[in-house]
Amino acid sequence: MDQNIKDGNLSEFGKIFQRGTRYIGGINENFDIRDMDKTAGITKLPESDIVRDISVYKCLKERRSVRGYSGARICAADLSWVLWAAQGISDVRGDRCFRTSPSAGALYPVDTYVAVFDVEGIDRGVAKYIDDQHVLQWRYRTDCDLRAKFYDACLQQDMILNSAVMFIWVADFNRCVWRYSQRAYRYVYLEAGHIAQNLFLAVAGLGFGACAVGAYFDDQMDTLCGLDGDCRTVIYCATAGKISEKGE
Repeated sequence: MDQNIKDGNLSEFGKIFQRGTRYIGGINENFDIRDMDKTAGITKLPESDIVRDISVYKCLKERRSVRGYSGARICAADLSWVLWAAQGISDVRGDRCFRTSPSAGALYPVDTYVAVFDVEGIDRGVAKYIDDQHVLQWRYRTDCDLRAKFYDACLQQDMILNSAVMFIWVADFNRCVWRYSQRAYRYVYLEAGHIAQNLFLAVAGLGFGACAVGAYFDDQMDTLCGLDGDCRTVIYCATAGKISEKGE
């Protein structure tokens, strides 16, 4: 048991929980974000209203956890739609932006990152989705196929090797802790669930597949995304791609 808990000091209970539930191991010492090309800047995403006429009923009825992907690439417009549905700006009133997913106190401590494996018209690499500009802000880009590295980081789950993209939710706890103290840790995980469900429904609307990923080596995932692993860390992921003939 952590000494802070033994002593009754719960002022950093959230951090204790984060540390105590990490999967340790799997670090790829050959990977260093400093060796990657970080000059890509931003990539503007195309219009994202391509499937706005698809019904909520259809998305709910057809949502499944799909692990069998064909390996085919998806197009930039598809990625754009899914990102907007997950966490995009749905309305602007004065200086206030409203998003497709709720957030405690409108603090939005969860960012959506994308590991781009095979998307037509978009470089491979890892980028952060900037919702109020609807762009990808690159952490880095690369000529190599990153799927093998994320496959290793996610305890070698086969679905990653044929996916077109991986969505990664990154918590910035400082955005929330200043207001809600240790209660913030609950809110951060709730928010990640809101965002992920939006994404799963949007993917189903396209006729693609997606699957949540909760098992990964924390340090390795943080390294792949260029995060410090403390204040900013990966808390949830999902693969997505076109469904193979076998489906599931």
